[in-house]
Amino acid sequence: MTALQVAHEAGSGAVPAWDDLRAFLAVARTGNFTRAAEELHTSQPTVTRQVQRLERQLGTALFGRTRREVWLTAEGRTLLKWVARMEDNALRGIAACTRPLPAEVHIASYSYSVGHLMEELEAEDSQVEWHVATLPPEPALHQLARDEVHAALCYTTTSSQRAEIASSSQGLAVQDLVQEPVWLALPLGHRLATRASITPADLVREKWISAGRGPLHEMLAEMCSAAGFVPDVRHVAEDPSTVGALLSHGKALSLSSPTIDTRGEFLLKPLENGPTRRIFLAWKPERLRPEATSVVLAAARRWYRRRAATNPDYLALLNSQLGEALEADHRERR
Repeated sequence: MTALQVAHEAGSGAVPAWDDLRAFLAVARTGNFTRAAEELHTSQPTVTRQVQRLERQLGTALFGRTRREVWLTAEGRTLLKWVARMEDNALRGIAACTRPLPAEVHIASYSYSVGHLMEELEAEDSQVEWHVATLPPEPALHQLARDEVHAALCYTTTSSQRAEIASSSQGLAVQDLVQEPVWLALPLGHRLATRASITPADLVREKWISAGRGPLHEMLAEMCSAAGFVPDVRHVAEDPSTVGALLSHGKALSLSSPTIDTRGEFLLKPLENGPTRRIFLAWKPERLRPEATSVVLAAARRWYRRRAATNPDYLALLNSQLGEALEADHRERR
């Protein structure tokens, strides 16, 4: 039982004042009333009065004293452990309230490449416990609206989806990351593999792999419709690794992000007048402060550029979009 508990059960009065406890801590740490006063920016007589008042209130001596020495009594040592913990908890609470980022941040991302995104987030702030989950744009924004995540890294594809996301994003802040051209993924020996320029009209008789029935499938349908044909979808695969395996075996074509690592198993080619998707970060300003948003955006930009580095042709185009933002992030970190 601590001295505080003894005093309370004995009915000796209210919990001691924090200033008196701070004076006790300072003397215990410095072993000297004068040095404790200097640490607290007050006078030595004030510290002496505060410690004496605390001892009277607790009904026990906390220090042994001679003219040259001050030491903790057994009760003083017991009290020190608990009061030091009180101070530490108070400082942690103050830090949590004033830090730009919460202790935990949950992010929904459209990409399966969450490992590299986690690395970039931790490089920005290693004290935060980051959580990143892969979700398509629509469910991610719904979770954001319900306060289940702090931010959502999303993309828009078709015109109908842009309108739907705009209507569901009221009250959200949105910052564009990049306008990404969608490229054509095709087998290594495909007839179009050596073509310098490919348009949607060149793909009329091709077989297709659709990346699920979500946004990219809608984008494929919209692109082909604009070119005057219906895509012949032979395979539907949600997992990017399955799409890659089908491509490497020459089964069909697919639409793809230019940041996908082909590992030399298939080709990525730009599409002339092809579709694009807008990649953006969405968040609620009341849950993610401006300083925190800057941290997440900086990490997301570096993560995206890191992915694009697997495709030198696309990276050259990307630098014109992200170059200034990345340089600004670098200056802020320094």
